[in-house]
Amino acid sequence: MRTTWQGRLENYRRLMQFSDPEQFEAPDRHFIGHRDIVTRNLARYRLIEPYVRGDFADIGCGRGYGIAALRGRYSSCLGIDISREFLTDLRADQPEVPVALASGEHLPLTHQSFDTLVAFEVIEHLEDDEGFLRELRKMLRAGGMLAISTPNRIVASEGSQQPLNKFHVREYLPEEFRSLLKRVFTDVTLMGQYDHTLDTGGVSIADRIPMMWKYRLPIHIQGLISVVVRSPLRLEDCRFTPDDLDRSHTLIAFCR
Repeated sequence: MRTTWQGRLENYRRLMQFSDPEQFEAPDRHFIGHRDIVTRNLARYRLIEPYVRGDFADIGCGRGYGIAALRGRYSSCLGIDISREFLTDLRADQPEVPVALASGEHLPLTHQSFDTLVAFEVIEHLEDDEGFLRELRKMLRAGGMLAISTPNRIVASEGSQQPLNKFHVREYLPEEFRSLLKRVFTDVTLMGQYDHTLDTGGVSIADRIPMMWKYRLPIHIQGLISVVVRSPLRLEDCRFTPDDLDRSHTLIAFCR
């Protein structure tokens, strides 16, 4: 029988077999360096859970943790991602879930076919951000909802218009993101995601390192360092509020 550390090592080696592993940012709960990223990701799904209904699609679903967390809230679901490896992992854990290999710019969805759409951490990778949003709006039925998130440029790239993450086409200031969404949707509620531990004096060594220095290291090394110097983030440490958006690490919006 494999030990826990052998299993984690095997998953890490599998992760590193991608042609360019840094391009695929969906968290892997078997890789210790993604520990807090998984928690932040799941917290977003917990936030939207009361509003999920009917036919549901998760665009950029990664390994399907969000789909599993929302089980019972939707009547049908579809997982969409650009990574074949991620979708293989999803099907291994949830073989009943239909999946589609596609990018956000070429979605295989018909108009007015969903009651709930989720697109977490996708729009910053796409050239035509407004076109992406207009396609999503067409796919929603009357009364449908889109939940969408993206990194806050102030925190993720220290306000620079050139993202520090080389796989991001652009990042947004809070009011830029709100303005973009309102060009497409009539009803937009924008919130920020925060780590409560930082608000209560729990700033670690990792949080004091300038963001541009962190990005000189490979993403997976960044994650390992973060885990070493920071206590585990819990779901209850993740909070969402429409106030003080400039301090949030992630922007999340409900659009109707």
